[in-house]
Amino acid sequence: MNWPKHVAVVVVTIFLLTASNLSEAAKPPAGGGGGTTTSYRTVPLSSSEGLVQAVNGSGEMVGYVQGPMQAQHWTVSDTNVVISTTLDSDLVVGDQIISFDSGASDINDQGFIVGALGFYEFPDQWRPVIWNNKNGPARELPIPQGTTGEAYGISNQPLAFNGLKAVVVGRFIDRNSTPDPVTYAVAWGILDDQNFTITQPVILDVGMATPEITEYETVAMSINSSLAVVGVVEQMAHRWQLSLNWNNSTPVFSVTSTTALFPSAASSTANAINDSGDICGEASGRAYLLENVNGVLTNRTLPLLVNTSRTSTTNVLAAALDDSATPKVLGAVNVFRKSSGIIDRFYAPVLWQGTNVVDLEKSNTTTGLSPNYPTDINNSGWIVGNAWTGSIHIPAVLIPQ
Repeated sequence: MNWPKHVAVVVVTIFLLTASNLSEAAKPPAGGGGGTTTSYRTVPLSSSEGLVQAVNGSGEMVGYVQGPMQAQHWTVSDTNVVISTTLDSDLVVGDQIISFDSGASDINDQGFIVGALGFYEFPDQWRPVIWNNKNGPARELPIPQGTTGEAYGISNQPLAFNGLKAVVVGRFIDRNSTPDPVTYAVAWGILDDQNFTITQPVILDVGMATPEITEYETVAMSINSSLAVVGVVEQMAHRWQLSLNWNNSTPVFSVTSTTALFPSAASSTANAINDSGDICGEASGRAYLLENVNGVLTNRTLPLLVNTSRTSTTNVLAAALDDSATPKVLGAVNVFRKSSGIIDRFYAPVLWQGTNVVDLEKSNTTTGLSPNYPTDINNSGWIVGNAWTGSIHIPAVLIPQ
């Protein structure tokens, strides 16, 4: 779910459109999640440029549309009726109510949505927020005064940890630090009380001071219901394990372990972790899957889409994965000519599972739309991202047939 990334007025529009030891939850039974589907219908969610960032287990989707940038919530029926809800983007600042640009980056199975508010022209001034439902007001996630930040991921309710509704992960940036800004990978707890209480941020890691903050500088990207978190520190993929204790009625979070996943790689990212503890991302420019096998992360080979005497494939993106026993991994590849290195297909979206790989462009049965940038997949096999119309990239979902 990756992007830069007080009365609510809600607009609803209906479109009719044709390697280390880990402690994790047990995997689903073998075969969970079913086989790999090879045919999809692509449903456009808006006529405006934009991107779907996440989909939950019920098929609720969130992301944003452009012009201006607005956070969106979508659902789609079996007959392709799309209901789009523009999320609240008003915050009280001083004695004023200000309407911000907004983007939504993740949604959990309870319908809690996280993202950020800010101004599109000033990407260094965003504020992390949570919506407790698609019609609710935006609430700021607390960060130190004078900092900015974004929320990237949210867990489902961690049932093994009493007193929590969910945990959110992201980052904040101290731009007042001298000589250069410093980025913090953080988590926030959402308490299971009537007030939807949000805890102060828990610092997972701290990046080095740097004059230019990039998306993958230092950030927590994804969290599962066992409170295992993945992200990046100084362009190196990391995994953290959170724990929760209570001091009377006060929650106390702590980081019980920190693991660098590819310490010898020139650079690496960890984009997603599922409830089985499997992790996907990129290391040294290649997509990877680390599968949790009895508490040990095992690097699995992602098969090549094309490998002939003339052409081959580079697996360049692993964006998300489901909870199958053999996880489905959503990503992208470059198809290139062996003789010259010329890329014939750039960032072609694919779906891996075990030794199988599905070409999502060729599996699309909807004319006039081409699946483009993949971002997330749920356990029903719904794939979200955007699609190319021939002139713009619009938010879209691929639904198995």
